[in-house]
Amino acid sequence: MCLSSVSTLNQSSVACASGGDNIGDEMDEFDIYESQHYGLTRNKSQLDLFLEEQKFDRKQDLDILSYWKANKLRYPELALMARDILSILITTVASELAFSIGSQILNKYRSLIVPKNAEALLCTQDWLYEKGNIKFSNEDEEDE
Repeated sequence: MCLSSVSTLNQSSVACASGGDNIGDEMDEFDIYESQHYGLTRNKSQLDLFLEEQKFDRKQDLDILSYWKANKLRYPELALMARDILSILITTVASELAFSIGSQILNKYRSLIVPKNAEALLCTQDWLYEKGNIKFSNEDEEDE
């Protein structure tokens, strides 16, 4: 039967009136382990804890929305960020038009123009765009 118990962050001491020192020692060790282990994880960010987890198999099918829904209590801040980022609609049409010249390339399925004529048209287009980008000096501007 224990008379008193004193706990601190790093260790716990228990004073017992009669035997049972082994049980007290084991519990002291457990308290020390618990304070050290959980004391360290409290100082880590959610991102650090997430990055320390076991990696997912990239070949395995993963439903990312279900993952964050299941782990929203474990990583609340990361789950909110994932929700915000993953809720953005993705469309390939806009990105293809903005970042690709694929729609401008002519092939045998897109046009019946002979490749030689297509090359001439593209060169002419490049020359016209280049002429529009020519900068005039101050003297030329005054003459106009």
